Amino acid sequence: MKQPSGGRSVSKRDRAGRAPINTYYSARGRDTGSSPFQRRSAPGRGARKIILGFLDIILVVLLFAGLIYSLIVSPKPKIIVNSTQFHSVSQYQAEASKLLSPVKNRNKITFDQNSVSAGLKKKFPEIISADVELPIFSQQPTLRLDISTASLRLKSGGSEYIVDSQGAIASGRTALPFANKLPQVTDQSGFTA
Repeated sequence: MKQPSGGRSVSKRDRAGRAPINTYYSARGRDTGSSPFQRRSAPGRGARKIILGFLDIILVVLLFAGLIYSLIVSPKPKIIVNSTQFHSVSQYQAEASKLLSPVKNRNKITFDQNSVSAGLKKKFPEIISADVELPIFSQQPTLRLDISTASLRLKSGGSEYIVDSQGAIASGRTALPFANKLPQVTDQSGFTA
């Protein structure tokens, strides 16, 4: 048997034959410094929380601003035409800008593609189809205009007109410089063209 310094004898087994329970004593009352198991606040942790919170707010604001920006439609579209035989691209663009100016056509949620197409076809009868493409992230819409070709000159009731390949009167003769090269048809029916 060993004799500890406290004067108590310690055996490997106690008198009942059981193994002793290991116990640990805290060193309370002694100045041993801080325990490694105690929760300590890291220096600058509060400032770090504030900075991360501020960065989160900035990120949310930027995402929200990007969403709003991507929903706006510019009133100046990009025009793609297959022919400028009847009118110039700038004339088509000026009319499209007028049709895109109302508030309902200035955002992608309430945009009315049918009214824009119908308005262009009413102003320019030579347009066969008008397709509007709204980009996902950009603001500038793209208008693809399919323009019919001029087929003939129609002289009716003292006036001359240009008839397109769809059979519709597209323009007055004086507006087009190439009109003299087209075959001329004289309407003698007496009906107004």
